[in-house]
Amino acid sequence: MPPAQSILLTLAGLGALYVGIQIVLPHLWKKGQIRKLRDEVRGKLILTYDDGPWDGLTPELLGLLQKRGARASFFMLGEKVEAAPELARSVAEAGHEVGSHSYSHHHPWKSAPWTRLQDLARGHSTLSAAGLEPAGHRPPYGKLCADSAFWLGRAGQGIRWWTHDSGDSGGPLDVAACLRSVREAGGAVVLMHDGYAPGERHAYVLEVTAALLDLADEQGWDVGGFELLGG
Repeated sequence: MPPAQSILLTLAGLGALYVGIQIVLPHLWKKGQIRKLRDEVRGKLILTYDDGPWDGLTPELLGLLQKRGARASFFMLGEKVEAAPELARSVAEAGHEVGSHSYSHHHPWKSAPWTRLQDLARGHSTLSAAGLEPAGHRPPYGKLCADSAFWLGRAGQGIRWWTHDSGDSGGPLDVAACLRSVREAGGAVVLMHDGYAPGERHAYVLEVTAALLDLADEQGWDVGGFELLGG
């Protein structure tokens, strides 16, 4: 075999090994964790919101949750916390769990290791600087790499997955479909976002939140953030 071809094959093998360790194995682990989460969340509704805080939607959402006596988990972007630290603190002061969602939402699978780890670490440190110790981490785009998982483990930060996507970030905005899926599952961790400016997605988040709370009342489920699962 020509030396050049041998080198190329070696590099290809190393690349495949890197992808397998950094992406494939964490992805398989994630699928197992979500299967486990589906069992743990039966009889419960865990409301989660990513990408905030945003002054166009977060205050309205806090008002709705307060009115209904419900808690939730908010996974915040560091850059949003820097821009509105008082709003971020108001979420925690209202009794909700605050976690990290990185600093600027870099896609873990499309970023260099040093970029994604810096984004991860900066997101956590920004929350801490605002007086908000992050209670768990939600990976941007729901993607995880092995080096990120290692960093989170060293930092004592649990990874917060979801079992149901509300559909607010893409596709048709269908409250009925979301409710049907959650009802059939007998409970859920629902992904939503509080980073929208006024518009149809902004309105949808409020509508689907209220509808989910109605469903939980109807079914007699416990409602809250990840504290319902013991942290």
